[in-house]
Amino acid sequence: EFLGRIDETVHFKRLAQEDMIGITRKFICQLLQRATDGGLSLQLPPALPGHLVQQLKPTDGARSLRRIVEQQVEGPLAHFLLQCADQPTQICGEIVDGNLKFRVPDAYKQTSV
Repeated sequence: EFLGRIDETVHFKRLAQEDMIGITRKFICQLLQRATDGGLSLQLPPALPGHLVQQLKPTDGARSLRRIVEQQVEGPLAHFLLQCADQPTQICGEIVDGNLKFRVPDAYKQTSV
């Protein structure tokens, strides 16, 4: 709440789109590192940061970027993992019809049977 009040009273310079994409990449790299630390190989599309940034208003800042990564990447990934019968060690993400979808690679499916 405190940060929200600061945002209302202090006017920050708008971030350029390149800056927003860079910040989004940082959040995604942190997620990839957490996944790796947990024994999960996670592959996400290179276009994902730009795709996420396009969904924001130009006046949105870095905290909005964090929120969109949580809502559109981390949340769906957690939901996907909960639906998996077996704990996969490899997951691929792809943008399908404007949404990030996750799947277990075919090579992993064949070797785990």
